Amino acid sequence: MLRSDSYQDYLIESLRDPKEAVAYIEAILEAENPEPELLRLAIEDVIDEKFAIEMYSRQLRDRTQFGLSL
Repeated sequence: MLRSDSYQDYLIESLRDPKEAVAYIEAILEAENPEPELLRLAIEDVIDEKFAIEMYSRQLRDRTQFGLSL
Protein backbone atom coordinates (compact mmCIF):
# COMPACT_ATOMS: atom_id res chain seq x y z
CA MET A 1 0.00 0.00 0.00
CA LEU A 2 1.51 3.31 -1.05
CA ARG A 3 1.16 6.30 1.24
CA SER A 4 2.50 9.80 0.89
CA ASP A 5 5.38 10.76 3.14
CA SER A 6 3.51 13.75 4.52
CA TYR A 7 0.51 11.64 5.52
CA GLN A 8 2.74 8.97 7.03
CA ASP A 9 4.68 11.60 8.98
CA TYR A 10 1.43 13.13 10.25
CA LEU A 11 0.09 9.71 11.20
CA ILE A 12 3.22 8.66 13.07
CA GLU A 13 3.24 12.01 14.90
CA SER A 14 -0.42 11.65 15.93
CA LEU A 15 0.18 8.13 17.23
CA ARG A 16 2.46 9.52 19.95
CA ASP A 17 -0.73 10.10 21.90
CA PRO A 18 -1.69 6.68 23.33
CA LYS A 19 -5.40 7.56 23.03
CA GLU A 20 -4.93 8.26 19.32
CA ALA A 21 -3.10 4.96 18.86
CA VAL A 22 -5.91 3.06 20.56
CA ALA A 23 -8.58 4.88 18.55
CA TYR A 24 -6.68 4.17 15.33
CA ILE A 25 -6.64 0.42 15.95
CA GLU A 26 -10.20 0.36 17.35
CA ALA A 27 -11.52 2.06 14.21
CA ILE A 28 -10.23 -0.83 12.13
CA LEU A 29 -11.50 -3.48 14.53
CA GLU A 30 -14.97 -1.90 14.62
CA ALA A 31 -15.36 -1.91 10.85
CA GLU A 32 -18.12 -4.16 9.53
CA ASN A 33 -15.71 -6.28 7.48
CA PRO A 34 -12.23 -5.39 8.74
CA GLU A 35 -9.42 -6.27 6.40
CA PRO A 36 -6.61 -8.20 8.12
CA GLU A 37 -4.06 -6.29 6.07
CA LEU A 38 -5.31 -2.95 7.44
CA LEU A 39 -5.02 -4.21 11.00
CA ARG A 40 -1.46 -5.37 10.34
CA LEU A 41 -0.56 -1.99 8.85
CA ALA A 42 -2.14 -0.13 11.78
CA ILE A 43 -0.16 -2.16 14.28
CA GLU A 44 3.02 -1.55 12.27
CA ASP A 45 2.31 2.21 12.33
CA VAL A 46 1.95 2.18 16.12
CA ILE A 47 5.15 0.14 16.47
CA ASP A 48 6.99 2.51 14.09
CA GLU A 49 5.98 5.46 16.25
CA LYS A 50 7.11 3.77 19.46
CA PHE A 51 10.40 2.77 17.85
CA ALA A 52 10.97 6.34 16.66
CA ILE A 53 10.45 7.68 20.19
CA GLU A 54 12.84 5.08 21.62
CA MET A 55 15.52 5.93 19.06
CA TYR A 56 15.13 9.67 19.71
CA SER A 57 15.34 9.13 23.48
CA ARG A 58 18.46 7.03 23.05
CA GLN A 59 20.09 9.70 20.89
CA LEU A 60 19.32 12.40 23.46
CA ARG A 61 20.67 10.24 26.28
CA ASP A 62 23.86 9.51 24.37
CA ARG A 63 24.39 13.17 23.53
CA THR A 64 23.92 14.33 27.09
CA GLN A 65 26.05 11.49 28.42
CA PHE A 66 28.97 12.57 26.25
CA GLY A 67 28.40 16.29 26.80
CA LEU A 68 27.35 17.02 23.23
CA SER A 69 25.03 19.87 22.45
CA LEU A 70 21.55 19.23 21.15
